[in-house]
Amino acid sequence: MTRRRDRNEPAHLRDAHGFSPPVTAGGPAAAGHLRASDSAAIDALIAQLEVLSDLERFGRVAAEALLELVPGISATYTEVNAAAQRAFAVIVPDPDDAWWIDAQPIFERFAHQHPVLIDLAEHGPRGATTWEDVTDVEAFHRTDLYREFYAPLGIGSQLLAPLPAPEGVQIALAVNRGSEGFDARDRAILDVLRARVLHAYRTVQLRADRVALHAALAGDGWQVVLVDGDGRVVADTDEGVGLADAAGLVPAELRRALRDALAAPTRPTGPPRRSDPVRITTSDGAAAPAVAALVVPNTVPPHVVLVRRPTPVEQLLRDQHGLTRRQAEVAVGLADGRSNHQLGIDLGISPATVKKHLEAIYRALDVGSRAEAVALVGRVANAG
Repeated sequence: MTRRRDRNEPAHLRDAHGFSPPVTAGGPAAAGHLRASDSAAIDALIAQLEVLSDLERFGRVAAEALLELVPGISATYTEVNAAAQRAFAVIVPDPDDAWWIDAQPIFERFAHQHPVLIDLAEHGPRGATTWEDVTDVEAFHRTDLYREFYAPLGIGSQLLAPLPAPEGVQIALAVNRGSEGFDARDRAILDVLRARVLHAYRTVQLRADRVALHAALAGDGWQVVLVDGDGRVVADTDEGVGLADAAGLVPAELRRALRDALAAPTRPTGPPRRSDPVRITTSDGAAAPAVAALVVPNTVPPHVVLVRRPTPVEQLLRDQHGLTRRQAEVAVGLADGRSNHQLGIDLGISPATVKKHLEAIYRALDVGSRAEAVALVGRVANAG
C-alpha cells in the first residue's frame, strides 16, 4: 500500500535538470564488494524499472528489490519537501494504516531535522550515506524526528541514496536497520544501484510526464500526432483523429505549415518553433467540422502536430446551458435556419412539441426571441 501525504499532491515537478553525476564513497572500486548474485539482482531490477511509466510503481519495485539485497527493518522510496512539510513515501513492508495516519504528520513536521537530507540540501548529492556519516548520532537521537518517528519503530541506523530532484526537494531510496549499521557490501550495493537506477529513474520520470501531458491535452480536446518530414503519420495518441488520407499523409494545409516551419531559420540546438494555428477539414466526410492544429517541428523527424477537434455544439449546449439532448438538437436545427415544420419532420416530432422545446430552450439560454437564440448558439459553436 502506498502512503501519500494529504491531498495526494505531487511533492515536486519531477524535473531532473541540473542533477550532477553521482559521487560515491568507493567509486568504481565499490563494485568489488558485490557478489555475483548482487550484480545479477541489480541487472534484473533495472530491466523491471525501465519499462515502468509510473514513479509510484517505480518506488515500490525499487524498495522491494532493495530490501531483498540489503535486508533490514524496512526499505523506502521517499519524496520530501521539508520547507512545505509535505512528504510522499512508499514503505516496504507495508505499515499498518492506522500507524501511518498518525506517523505521517510527525515525519512531515520534523523532516527538516533529518541529517542526511540537511547535508543533501547544503552540499548536493553524494554516494550512499548513513546518519553517522554526516552528524553526531547521539545528537540526532535527541531530535523530535528520531524520538517520535524512528525510535518507536526500532530503527537505529539508515543507509540512504539520493535520486534527482529540484532545489528544495529531496528524493531517496533508503534501508532502515536497528543499531547494527551497515557494512562495505551494503554501501557498495546502494552506490552501484544508485548509479544504475538514475537512467531508469529519468526514463520513468519522462514517461510519466508524457502520460500526464497527454492526459491534460486530451482533457481539453487536444491530440498528439507524430509525422515524418513528408507529413506522413508515424504515431498517434488517438486512432480516431482521422487526419491521414489513404497514403497516410496529413491534409495539405498541415503539410504546407510543416514545410514553412522547417524552412524557417532556427538554431540546431534551439527549441522547436510552432506554426500559426491551422484550420483544416478532415477527410472523414464532407460534413466533418474544421480542426484546429499546431505544427511543432523538431530538428530531426518525427515532428509534432497538435490537433484539436471542436466539441460538437449539441454537447456544448448540454454542458454549458443544461439543455437536454432533444433540446440541443432543436437549438442546432434552429441555428441552421430550419423552420418549426422542418424541425418536426427532421426529428420525428410534432410542431406542437417543437414549440414546447423552443420555449424551454429560450428559458435555458435566457433569451427572448428566436433571433437571440440563433445568435447565442452561433457564439457557442464558434467558441467550441
